[in-house]
Amino acid sequence: MIDYYLYPMGKILEVNGFRIYIYSNDHPPVHVHVLKGGSEAKVHLEPELLLKDNYGFKAQELAKILKIIEQHYDYIKQRWNETFNQ
Repeated sequence: MIDYYLYPMGKILEVNGFRIYIYSNDHPPVHVHVLKGGSEAKVHLEPELLLKDNYGFKAQELAKILKIIEQHYDYIKQRWNETFNQ
């Protein structure tokens, strides 16, 4: 299941329970926050896809997160640019 959200901040995408967020008060580099259950991760999109922080996700879940972000990279980047008027 995939849900896209058109809000200028907060949750922008949800795939299989992984909620992907961009916060309006965030900062470069381009990145997203991913939440599911009590776990959270921060993933940089630029200059390359990079897991920056992980609080509670298992390796298998992190692999899924990175795959989801890869699959929706253009949409996520577009939302970042819209949020920060770039």
